[in-house]
Amino acid sequence: MLKIRKLKLDDSDKLNNLFTKLVVFERVFSSNIVENIQIIGDYKNILKDDKSLIMVAEIDNDLVGFIYIYEKVLDEIFINKEAFIEAMYVNEEYQNQGIGKKLFNECLKWSKKRNIKIIDIDVMCYNKNAIKAYEKYGFREIKKGMRFKI
Repeated sequence: MLKIRKLKLDDSDKLNNLFTKLVVFERVFSSNIVENIQIIGDYKNILKDDKSLIMVAEIDNDLVGFIYIYEKVLDEIFINKEAFIEAMYVNEEYQNQGIGKKLFNECLKWSKKRNIKIIDIDVMCYNKNAIKAYEKYGFREIKKGMRFKI
C-alpha cells in the first residue's frame, strides 16, 4: 500500500539510492554528468530547516519516489513568496500511477501553509514525460534556459 510521508533521518540510504537513480536518468539528457556516480546526501540540515521539505512515497517499506522543495530567499522587490522544487523522482516501475501527483500535492499543501504563491521547477527540455506530467499538475513554461559549450 502506498504511503506518502515526510522523510525520516533513517531513510537516508534509501533516499540516496533514489537520488542516484535520478542523476543516472538525467545523464541521458546531459553528457556533463559523471558516470558511476553515487549520491550521498546529508539530510540532517534539510530535516531541521523549516523552509525545506522532503516527502517520500513508500510501498512495502521501500521508498519508490520523493520530492524536495524549499522556500526561495528573495529580494524585497518581489511581492509573493516563492518555492523551488529541487528534485522529484518516481521509480520507473511506479510511474504513471499518480505517485508524482500525490507527492506534488503534499508540496502544494506545505506551500499554501507558508503563504507561498509561486512554485518553480527546472526540467530538461528533452524530458518530455516530465514536462507532460508537470503541465498536468498546472505548471506552465515561463522561461527558457540556454547553454553555450566552449
